[in-house]
Amino acid sequence: MSSSTPEALSAAVVTVSDSCSRGERTDLSGPAVADVLKKHSFTIVGTATVPDEQAAIQQVLMGWIDRARLVVTTGGTGIAPRDVTPKPRGRFANASSKAWPNACAAKVQRRLH
Repeated sequence: MSSSTPEALSAAVVTVSDSCSRGERTDLSGPAVADVLKKHSFTIVGTATVPDEQAAIQQVLMGWIDRARLVVTTGGTGIAPRDVTPKPRGRFANASSKAWPNACAAKVQRRLH
């Protein structure tokens, strides 16, 4: 599939949130991210909500790796000792937590132009 075709703009959105995964809170960030991606011609191939646990995050990321050109993680309130999201995500990209949003934004911009 050529990156210049609309089919190439596929994305998955993963919300990492203990409270959302337990049904205690409504996920607002995942649907908002998906809406923005759709407005920029991405096809959303999947969404998931998982607890902030390394195995759960890694499993869902592995599930999207062959189906989505871009996987966006969202959720949480910041980097804290309980936040394990960067660890499993790091298996798929070589970027620090601070550089990750910039790397994603740059990749999206390249795909849109």
